[in-house]
Amino acid sequence: MECGTRPAGGTANARNMSPDAVHGMETRCERQWSVNFEFQGTLVLEAELLNVGARARLFRTTPSIDGITNRRPLWFLTVNVRPPLVMRSGLMRQLPDLLFDKDAVRHDSLDSFLRAPMSLIRFDNPDIKGSKLADPEEVTSSLLEIQRHLITLLLPVAAETAALFPSGSSMRWWIYELIANDESGRMAQMAKVCPGVLILAMAIQASHPAKMSELLDMTAAGVKLGKILDTASEIFATGPKASELGQIQRIRIARAGPFVPPSLLMSVPDGGIVPEDIPDDPKDNLAWFKAQIIAEERANNLLAGPCLKSFMAFISRHAVELWRIAKTARMSFEQLITQLCDYARATDRYPGRTTSPEKLLQESRQWHDRQEYLRLRMPPERRGEASREISPEQPLDPGPIGAFQTWKLGEDVIRFLPTAGDLLEESRRMHHCVASYASKAIQGNTHIFHAEIAGEPSTIELSFSNGKPTLRQAAGIKNKKPREEAMNTIKLWFEDLFMALMASTRGTTPRLNGQFEGPLTALKS
Repeated sequence: MECGTRPAGGTANARNMSPDAVHGMETRCERQWSVNFEFQGTLVLEAELLNVGARARLFRTTPSIDGITNRRPLWFLTVNVRPPLVMRSGLMRQLPDLLFDKDAVRHDSLDSFLRAPMSLIRFDNPDIKGSKLADPEEVTSSLLEIQRHLITLLLPVAAETAALFPSGSSMRWWIYELIANDESGRMAQMAKVCPGVLILAMAIQASHPAKMSELLDMTAAGVKLGKILDTASEIFATGPKASELGQIQRIRIARAGPFVPPSLLMSVPDGGIVPEDIPDDPKDNLAWFKAQIIAEERANNLLAGPCLKSFMAFISRHAVELWRIAKTARMSFEQLITQLCDYARATDRYPGRTTSPEKLLQESRQWHDRQEYLRLRMPPERRGEASREISPEQPLDPGPIGAFQTWKLGEDVIRFLPTAGDLLEESRRMHHCVASYASKAIQGNTHIFHAEIAGEPSTIELSFSNGKPTLRQAAGIKNKKPREEAMNTIKLWFEDLFMALMASTRGTTPRLNGQFEGPLTALKS
């Protein structure tokens, strides 16, 4: 290994120079690692350690007939962790992550953006496929030396603040870069006080670059946080509920912790959020944001009107507690919410903010465990009346069309369940409570289908709003989410259903992905 120090523009004795003078010099350390492969030349890894960062190169050398060595580049890296910040790589743009993780550094874990040479040498170079490395530990040692050098150069405030954000995300380098380039110190303050503003800025850098620049400029200029939040929420204040959605998003941005990913912050739930419900602990904060989005998506498909608002108010208050319950029970949060929504729909037991999660979950479990949903009953028309039994032969209303036809695509089949008895059998076969939808299916408020796609059974719920079909949900056995392949086929069926219905009203022949066994009756007026 060769290391040297030389001041820009001349030579000097570094030992006699002041610390400031030494810091201003261009420091350069070079290290080479190489291994010979017969008939294939030599692989060489070079590294330069500079006073602002480091450079590294991997290349293959082969001697030519005229004695001149040919160098074939395989990989390069240039990184500056001090202004002007630079991050370039010859393979992929992987941003530094473990540089900011003290535990990983302590155990000599190599950051992902420095692992590329190892994977290239071992797997991705066809010239040396099947060859063995002489000493791969020496390569790792050289790369770790680069990493340790970069860590010593990190700006402390920027690095400590970046470490507050989750590992494995691009947020760490984004935050470090913002703070390192900011002379005011306000970026670091914003990252700690209201990280949601910077997370949102990163999320909109491609879609709203001007708005991103505005948010960052306002932050650096010391504009009051309330004004910055107003500006940030303007992005979402569109459509018929502009004012309401803008206010909801303002709350979410203000209360988002550092663990909330940009994509999650960009999703805006429709109501039910109370600011004091959002926890400050980063992990609980993330759980709350995830739970809110998942619950809103599920509940929007299964509930409506005041019932939906009441349920989402319950979720806002108890999201973290419900998230932990689902994790303890080893079930997805989506499954838990689906079960609660099904129970609420079947029993008209809609929770609110004051509802006890433990009590509601106990009631729901008992209802599911006793399989009360297998008792086909119509709810009473008036209070005080008894519910009446539903005959298994009771037909289900197909809604605004005359009849649903079985749909096929290759071996995949989706068919309508036409009677209450079919719903009962679907519940038993699929181990979920779709039979509890019987009364609504009889009234034409919902339509249930059974799908067999690539050997995987699924139950599908469809409804009509303003004469147009809506795909409300699809569930596998025990309410598990169907695989992506099955969901893609279900979407093709739904597309065919919509196209066929629209074409039937116009008297035209649609081009479909699959095939219906018979013509779909035109929509009723």
